[in-house]
Amino acid sequence: MRLYIDFWKNSFDFKGFSDAEEYFVPWIFHIVFIIIPFPFLFVFGATDTFILISKGYVLLAAIPTFSSTLRRLHDNNVSRKNILWMFVPVIGPILLIAKLTFGPHSSRTPRGLRRAKVIAKTKQRDSMVVRGRRNKEED
Repeated sequence: MRLYIDFWKNSFDFKGFSDAEEYFVPWIFHIVFIIIPFPFLFVFGATDTFILISKGYVLLAAIPTFSSTLRRLHDNNVSRKNILWMFVPVIGPILLIAKLTFGPHSSRTPRGLRRAKVIAKTKQRDSMVVRGRRNKEED
């Protein structure tokens, strides 16, 4: 739920980073709660109100989805121009999903490098603490 809330909070953040989890969890939410029930509503009779609400939600979610996609491309070190693949029929969305999913190794992305540095500093700090405790215990 936190990732879905962050999806809406970062609606206008077009320059940040978005890892795979931050990108795909809102999509799963959209699929489960919006796309899958939609055909059943037509079979059992959808009301005009529900259709209007659904259209409004799709329009409202367009900007956060666009910004999330740009952040995900940025996190994968892929040019943001690749978002234009979504306008190519059939093969374009498949290529875009591939670029969003199978980016370069995470340690090569700016976010991955930052994570690696934080982990290295944490390990170094922890080893210094352990050494300090050993020295105190030996005295």
